Amino acid sequence: MYFDQLYKQQKLIAGIYLSDLAKNVKELGYEIEFQGNGKWEIAGVEKEWIYNFSKRSKAIDKVEQDFKRKDAFQNANDLTIRNIAVLKSRAKKDSSQNEKKLKEQWEKEVPADIIIKSVEQGKKAPSIEK
Repeated sequence: MYFDQLYKQQKLIAGIYLSDLAKNVKELGYEIEFQGNGKWEIAGVEKEWIYNFSKRSKAIDKVEQDFKRKDAFQNANDLTIRNIAVLKSRAKKDSSQNEKKLKEQWEKEVPADIIIKSVEQGKKAPSIEK
């Protein structure tokens, strides 16, 4: 099997996926806010919460900045450094984590009822078609 065309078209495929997902989210009655470049967020979800729960992105950013500060890859472009940071920052799977523990941890960070209330305020009443 060859995946070269799939690889070449990954931006298009991701765009189609995100567009379809946005359509489905809107059909559920949620408002969405477009961020540009085809990206969007559910209205009512605070940027602070998104940042708070983006631990993987923070880990990658930290390793990437460390590489750049130390000039670890002098001949590499930013994308190459970012890709190396993605691989180097990946921690081993913690098999002791389970769904219950994760939910408890998330609840401590931002209680679910606060998120639900905020998102519900941005939700519109679903339209009923005859």
